[in-house]
Amino acid sequence: MKILFVCSGNTCRSPLAVAAWHVAAREMEGLEHIEVDSAGLCPDDDAPAAYYSIKIAKSWGEDLSHHRTKLFQPEHANFDLILTLTTDQANVIKSHFNLDKRTVRVLGSFISRKSKRETIAELRPLWGHDAKHMSSPNDDILDPHGGSYEAYLDCARQIRTAVGELARKLSASKPLENS
Repeated sequence: MKILFVCSGNTCRSPLAVAAWHVAAREMEGLEHIEVDSAGLCPDDDAPAAYYSIKIAKSWGEDLSHHRTKLFQPEHANFDLILTLTTDQANVIKSHFNLDKRTVRVLGSFISRKSKRETIAELRPLWGHDAKHMSSPNDDILDPHGGSYEAYLDCARQIRTAVGELARKLSASKPLENS
């Protein structure tokens, strides 16, 4: 099985998702046959991973210092599972490559609704009066690019949670439910 993690620039979120997968694969049995990679829909050519992504991955025991961005290519559509970081990214890939919702999924869809509500409650004070856009949890994991270390940590926590849930399902050989 081959899994591709896709975000916008392939510097922040999708490299962290690959790092989170490697952590999960070390911790769980039954995942050694699964290959993972990452790509971006609009990356800068051959750019490194973001500094904070490298720092967070290192704290997990993973090294992203040699990562270089890759553009999503037509051959990526042949992966068994393509996991995007936003719904819009999933829709772009599905429409351009005529793929179905079983092949292209939003990574955040593996995070439980309860966990999403808890995250919103935790982050709402940071947004103050502008928190109305956080009222309903969705599956998007927002891009921390240009943000603070705390923004990267929150993003990484969401990614690690989602990847962990995905890994648990795949290690238990449970079929993935359609979202």
